[in-house]
Amino acid sequence: MSALRLNLGCGPVKMEGWVNVDFDESVHPDLVADIRHLPLDDGVADSLFASHVLEHFGWDEPVLEEWHRVLKSGGEIVVIVPDIIGVHRLWKEGAGWGEANTPVDLAYVNATAFGAHLLGPQWADASHTHRQIFVEDMLVERMRPLFPDAHEIRSRSIGETGVMGRKP
Repeated sequence: MSALRLNLGCGPVKMEGWVNVDFDESVHPDLVADIRHLPLDDGVADSLFASHVLEHFGWDEPVLEEWHRVLKSGGEIVVIVPDIIGVHRLWKEGAGWGEANTPVDLAYVNATAFGAHLLGPQWADASHTHRQIFVEDMLVERMRPLFPDAHEIRSRSIGETGVMGRKP
């Protein structure tokens, strides 16, 4: 039997060999579901990957707890979130973001804190609103009660924080 690997909140970014999960049918995920309430049994997933989705839920919402529920004992989770301090550094350095290398400006810094809807009408959907921010090791501290070995990993950009952990 093959491993069940879930790419949570995939949007248009699909991962080969993973079950791509999103609530938005228009992005054609493999599984249409709210990642706060996954339609899966306890302890069935071998790996979870969630990039730029946790910030869309409130700090007190039990989202990580739900992901912990579906993960097998020994299963691995990787969570990537924007890092407001890293984005501030990018702005000060005059760096760019995205495929077009659009300069990081104050609108982008604010969008990191409050949501992409600040970047223009193409991001106006309410699902692009941020409900929490992350600074440096905040994500590690949030994950440690569920994943005691949670630790920072190198992420794709200075404007992100990546954390990996395993379910005991």
